[in-house]
Amino acid sequence: MHLARTVRPARNLAGLILPRALPTPRVSMRLSDSIATRAFHALTVARQATEVDSSVGAAEELEEATKGPLTADGKLSPALYAFNARLGFKFSDPEILIQALTHPSHKYGKTDNNSRYAWLGQKIVGLYASEFFYTKYPNLVPSTLQNLLDIHFSTYALGAIGKELGVGFVFRWRPPHGRESTGGLTWSLGTVMEALIGALYEDQGPAAAKRFIHAFLLSRSFELEAAMELEQPKMRLVALTRKKNMEYPVARLLKETGRLTHSPVYIVGMFSGSRKIGEGFGSSLQMAEIRACKDALIRYYMNERKDFKIPSDLEQLNEDDVSFFRTEVEEPTPTTA
Repeated sequence: MHLARTVRPARNLAGLILPRALPTPRVSMRLSDSIATRAFHALTVARQATEVDSSVGAAEELEEATKGPLTADGKLSPALYAFNARLGFKFSDPEILIQALTHPSHKYGKTDNNSRYAWLGQKIVGLYASEFFYTKYPNLVPSTLQNLLDIHFSTYALGAIGKELGVGFVFRWRPPHGRESTGGLTWSLGTVMEALIGALYEDQGPAAAKRFIHAFLLSRSFELEAAMELEQPKMRLVALTRKKNMEYPVARLLKETGRLTHSPVYIVGMFSGSRKIGEGFGSSLQMAEIRACKDALIRYYMNERKDFKIPSDLEQLNEDDVSFFRTEVEEPTPTTA
């Protein structure tokens, strides 16, 4: 039989009975940190939403004060004029540029907005970018070509380019109220870029749209490695050498250091016959071999043509521009008797 333990009340110096102090509850620091983090995040989101709303409100007030994007005599406002000149647009009517810059969310975008221009521009970008990649990189497989388009010329990617070109200072939109709209802003800028290209194509023709795409989109550097599918590089390299009737790949150790230490480094070369087709390094022979296989695949697929003509270039030629003489040949001068 267990006896209940008697708890004696605490007494102070005067002999009065005082209640025992209850133990202080321990709050998990991880829990308190998560609550503070969520509160800080909510405060940040609210502040950003307020800043977005206030900036849009200021832009609308400025637009009302200047009577919209056109001046009193029907010309472009100074901001739109500078933007138009910087990008080299030559629209036949300033209203075309204004419509291309008007997002459907804007209060004036319920009737005239850029949605149709954006749809057309998306197809035009896909056409000229596809033929550019197809011609410049003759060894890329279709899946990699599609990945290149998705990475560099999706609506979000075009939105990032639009920020660099200053589209955010002249386009007209209304972000969602009371919510963080950074992603929506980038997407909207991308649709404006597509709309500008679509409007340029419709108003000035394919040649003008193509020049703009090559000048501002296709002149950039591209990350081909991010678009390539390099899973199972050994099997892919074997399949590639068979397809190209090349000798079976052989890995050879080129250099090494620190074999008996905790941090060795091996450099492996991948050869097809006597020709080195790839090279890789690693802390183990297996790692270096895999990297050498990937390097061989990247070297092959990233091989590019330096001087090439894309198919759409032929549309701008006429019969008199075509000649099959490799050098200039002068016409014989008729002699008079």
